[in-house]
Amino acid sequence: MVVMLHGNGGTPQNQANLAEIAPLVASSGTWVFLPSAVNGVWDDDPSSSDPSKDDVGFISRVIDIAVAGYQLDADRVYAAGLSNGGFMSQRLACELSDRIAAVGVVSAALRTGVQSNCAGGAPRPITLIVGTTDPIVPYGGIGNIRSADATLAFWAARNGCVSSAAIVTDLPNSTADGTTVRQTVHQACASGKDVIRYTVNGGGHAWPGGWQYLPVPVIGTTSTDIDASAILFGFFSRYTR
Repeated sequence: MVVMLHGNGGTPQNQANLAEIAPLVASSGTWVFLPSAVNGVWDDDPSSSDPSKDDVGFISRVIDIAVAGYQLDADRVYAAGLSNGGFMSQRLACELSDRIAAVGVVSAALRTGVQSNCAGGAPRPITLIVGTTDPIVPYGGIGNIRSADATLAFWAARNGCVSSAAIVTDLPNSTADGTTVRQTVHQACASGKDVIRYTVNGGGHAWPGGWQYLPVPVIGTTSTDIDASAILFGFFSRYTR
């Protein structure tokens, strides 16, 4: 079961189309649940939570209903999201680590509020997919959003990874879309939970392999060198809670 969270102002329908998940669902037998945030925005920062919301509790309840109603494997529940949904997925990695086996984050980084409130819970494997020219979530960070490098370092440290043992690989440049992809894999982790980052050089605020949902001047380029959905489904398949 994958809980897939839309971005700020998005909808479950748009997220399903953007990620082009239908073929993967059909071929893998994975159930994907796409909940809808109140007013289209997930409450992703525990340091400034909206007291009228309980998105962590809501998603936990979605998991309860889905597992019981469809006889799904409670040890194989995953969370993924784009942008605001990716920020929220990281909050879930901290606050619902007892329910979620692995996490995927696309076009998002680490909130300082999540970093400050992530002391408890079990380490969980995580894959990050980020663009270096993202105009909305800057690669170098902004305000209470950590940089892509600081985000990777936080999750690697949380999972007990040896940073000097990270394996860095430049992936094949399969299409002439102006982007390239570098993969950084932390496998030497005391927790046994890998931390992986795909850095899309020249990539924007996008779901790689999906469609260009807004013009390039607004969100940057959507890379077609990798398929974020296939990467995340493959990553999740390696882990149980």
